[in-house]
Formats: sequence, C-alpha cells, structure tokens
Amino acid sequence: MEDPAVVAADFAVITNPARASRTPERGFIRPALEHFYSQDHIFEINAPGHLEGGVVS
Repeated sequence: MEDPAVVAADFAVITNPARASRTPERGFIRPALEHFYSQDHIFEINAPGHLEGGVVS
C-alpha cells in the first residue's frame, strides 16, 4: 500500500490511483481513517478523476 490517502487536520481524501492494480488500496484505508475522522470528513476521488498521494506536497 502506498499513498492511499491525503490527510489534513480536519479531513482525509482517499486517492484514486491511475493503475487499476492499486484500486484495492482504497478499501483497505477507509477503516483506518474512520478511527480518526467522522464519515462526513472522509472524501474520495472517483473515476474519471485520479490522484496519487505522492504527488501532493
């Protein structure tokens, strides 16, 4: 798993990697994020959009 989310103090964004082989990462990260953020503070990038967490700085 690599860069499956971009997190800030108030919210998290689950990324949508361009490579289909990385799509399962999205499902693995949500339960972890739910320990720190409420449902209404977790957002997702969905197709056709893509975001790689390592690109954000």
